[in-house]
Amino acid sequence: EAVGWGVGGFFWAAAFHPTRGNIIYLGGDVNGFYKSENSGKRWRICNNGIADYAVYSLAVDAKNPDTVYAGTVGGVCKSVDAGEHWEFLKQTGSKALAITSTRDKSVRGLAVDPSSGIVYAGTPGGKVFKSEDGGQTWTKLYELPSKGAVSSIIVSARNPKLLLAATSVVGLIKSEDSGQTWSELSTP
Repeated sequence: EAVGWGVGGFFWAAAFHPTRGNIIYLGGDVNGFYKSENSGKRWRICNNGIADYAVYSLAVDAKNPDTVYAGTVGGVCKSVDAGEHWEFLKQTGSKALAITSTRDKSVRGLAVDPSSGIVYAGTPGGKVFKSEDGGQTWTKLYELPSKGAVSSIIVSARNPKLLLAATSVVGLIKSEDSGQTWSELSTP
């Protein structure tokens, strides 16, 4: 069933609330962040404080179920009330660390460790970052050897030290120690 609004657009990211299955989130490239509280029957736009209306990545913190991260072209935004209000994480902006999301380069670039709440981010500039304080500060964990993008990243639910990321240059990369070291898989 179509869920588009106004002039159209695409939905690049989706996530469920971890404890309330009737809540679904969507990230769109035209109108920002969408929220449904009745399993997708009705949707509303929730952009209060969001940095940019082009949302290409969403991640939810299972330890703090109302905490949602949105990757936008301007940087990462964080909500602690299930998407009702947003705070722009300034250090992620394009004039700082450039932890941004870009259409066709870095979608699904955010992941949250379900056991600790640590946030990981892949960037269109080819880097992987980690935040242990809810997005206030970030540490660079990896950088591609040549120009390219880290398009997506995921944390294993069974083993939170295991991370996988998809890149545009070397294919998949893997870390088995929470991002301290990385190896390239044979998937160019």
